[in-house]
Amino acid sequence: MKIVLFCNHGVSQLALVRLLQRKVLAGVVVSDYGHAYALEVRGVAESARIPFFVCQKNKLECNLMAWLKDVNPEAIVVMTFPYRFPDCVLAFPAQGCWNVHLGQLPFYRGPDPVFWQMRNGEKGGGLTLHKMERMFDSGEVLWSHSLDFTEHDVLGTHLAKLAHGGPAAMDALCEYLERGEGTLCEQDEAVANYQTRPAGTDLQIDWEQMDADEIDRLVRACNPSYPGAETGIRMVPLCLHEVTVISLSDPPDEPAGTVVEAQGDPNLYILCRDAACLRVDVVSSRDLLCTGVRFRQLFQLKSGERFETLEGAAIGSLP
Repeated sequence: MKIVLFCNHGVSQLALVRLLQRKVLAGVVVSDYGHAYALEVRGVAESARIPFFVCQKNKLECNLMAWLKDVNPEAIVVMTFPYRFPDCVLAFPAQGCWNVHLGQLPFYRGPDPVFWQMRNGEKGGGLTLHKMERMFDSGEVLWSHSLDFTEHDVLGTHLAKLAHGGPAAMDALCEYLERGEGTLCEQDEAVANYQTRPAGTDLQIDWEQMDADEIDRLVRACNPSYPGAETGIRMVPLCLHEVTVISLSDPPDEPAGTVVEAQGDPNLYILCRDAACLRVDVVSSRDLLCTGVRFRQLFQLKSGERFETLEGAAIGSLP
């Protein structure tokens, strides 16, 4: 059995190692982003004397196909590769193209399922190994693994845990391809849902509409793949990177987003629309990255000032 792995992120590292251990890895392909992981994979491939290829998006049908014909794999495995395969690539390997999706299918299709699962308050996520078709994240499912979120998980820590499921996914695929062990199951298109890559308002805090837990989930879903959960004060755009939800037995009668003060406590607290507030633990602007305590000191924030949604906000400066 000869398998080529297409990968683009460290979450695929343990899957790559398992294919090496099973002596079925015939080649590795990365995208042309110039990212650090590509250098790491190149080193592994060269050390193992495995063919390595850097793929350009606009040359999938010529350069990539020429390389694949030379390597001649029986199957292709994709784990975090960003480019859509043309029909000629999908049809090339005799045993098909397979994708390890970093989420639960068919409920969370798309390039970043972990962000949306965490932001939407799902209990957890998982891995899904499926046969690839022309439409993203469609195709019959061979293997899946669920993994709950912990209370303090962020996007990055969940990805790191998902990586440990990579070897089991590779074992399941090899057992199926070599011995026919396993069953392919159709995805239920009636519950299929495709989520685009988060951008714009997906990353913004809406103080009027989001409660404390929703904001906390957004903050954690952004860490570390996105700049942070976006908000602003005094027309200065900010990103929140870590917050703590604190329930209030007697919340003040102030609008959501208002800075509130605890006597003798230097922390930065922001009132939310429910009976809770957020303690800002880590925050950044264009000019700095610091704790909420230090930010409050630098900006000399007073009780009663309000954080706002970023619509129309302009870059400001420290007072």
